Amino acid sequence: MLDGRRILIVEDYSDASRCLEVFLAHRGVSSRTYRNGQAALDALSQDKPVALILDVGLPGMSGFELATAIRALPEGASYVLVGYSGHAEREYFSRALAAGMDAYFAKPTNIDVMLTEIQRLVKQKTQRSVAGLEGPHPYAPGIDFQGFNDKLLPCRY
Repeated sequence: MLDGRRILIVEDYSDASRCLEVFLAHRGVSSRTYRNGQAALDALSQDKPVALILDVGLPGMSGFELATAIRALPEGASYVLVGYSGHAEREYFSRALAAGMDAYFAKPTNIDVMLTEIQRLVKQKTQRSVAGLEGPHPYAPGIDFQGFNDKLLPCRY
């Protein structure tokens, strides 16, 4: 599992964030929610999360802008960034990749699948860190345009 490490949820819609909080808590994962990108960015050094779940349609700073800002930080490559939005259009997947997100999930999604992917990405980043490799991944795990609908989305578009 994630061994007590924290996931930050950045979501302005309280019902969606509460569902994620409860889901993660039932699986033993610590989380904290922020309603906007700036608040999450300000809290990174204090909360020390291993991953962030980012709504892309946040007020003020979008989830895409937040991901870009996080990746620009000296420690930015160490975080797993997961986009989570009601937008399933291919454009959003492309924007997530361009912003530095490691994965993107369209709502509604199977949260167990998302958590499994987060765990895989955390393990991968940890292994890269131990091996002395720095910077973002040379590819974007979790974003598979060819088979994405079949693997992760419960709906077709």
